[in-house]
Formats: sequence, C-alpha cells, structure tokens
Amino acid sequence: MRSFIILCHATGNESLIFLFKNFSVITGSTDGIGKEYAKELAKHGLNIVLISRTESKLIAVAKEIG
Repeated sequence: MRSFIILCHATGNESLIFLFKNFSVITGSTDGIGKEYAKELAKHGLNIVLISRTESKLIAVAKEIG
C-alpha cells in the first residue's frame, strides 16, 4: 500500500521552521470530513498536507482546493 502526499498552499521562500510551523496534516483528505476540513483550513489561509491512499482522488482534491 502506498500513500501519496501533496503539499498545497506553500508559498515562496519562507524558512523551513516558518513553513512547517504553519502546516496542518490531514489524513483521509479525499472524502467526507477530511476533505471538508482541508477545504476550510485552506480557505482560512493555512498550509495543508493532504494524505490519501488514492492518488487520483488526491490530485482531484488538490486541484479543487487550488
């Protein structure tokens, strides 16, 4: 079983400490509550890490969130 990770909403040249201090990790981010959490957190400007077992769903959610 493979997991895929896509980083969304990461911006330019911040230091790694600043960048990772402001990340939210969301497992099960392609369906249901996980997906809604991801959308809401991104809407509020948080950097998010989406984790899912299904690559195609993960890519679709990442595109949806923008």
